[in-house]
Amino acid sequence: MTRRTYVLSFDVADDRRRAAISKYLVSKGQRVQWSVFEVIATGEQMADILRGATVERRFDPSVDSLRCYALCAGCQAVVEVHGRGLAPNVPGRPIVV
Repeated sequence: MTRRTYVLSFDVADDRRRAAISKYLVSKGQRVQWSVFEVIATGEQMADILRGATVERRFDPSVDSLRCYALCAGCQAVVEVHGRGLAPNVPGRPIVV
């Protein structure tokens, strides 16, 4: 299966849920900003990650938001990072999901 880079961002209202979803996503990818993560995964792996991120103890859909953007290879090639931060993840670099 083809792996690609996904960008996940969240806005979680409750401190406890915010800590829980952050801890979960740190285990799945690379934190690039406080509530933004890059994850390299297959589509099936990303579906599992999203299911795990949105369980009740981490996420309340009535007040929280989670967005997932898939980056195509062309988009990934032109990602720019300004200021502090790590270089963007690129499929083939070692990040284990």
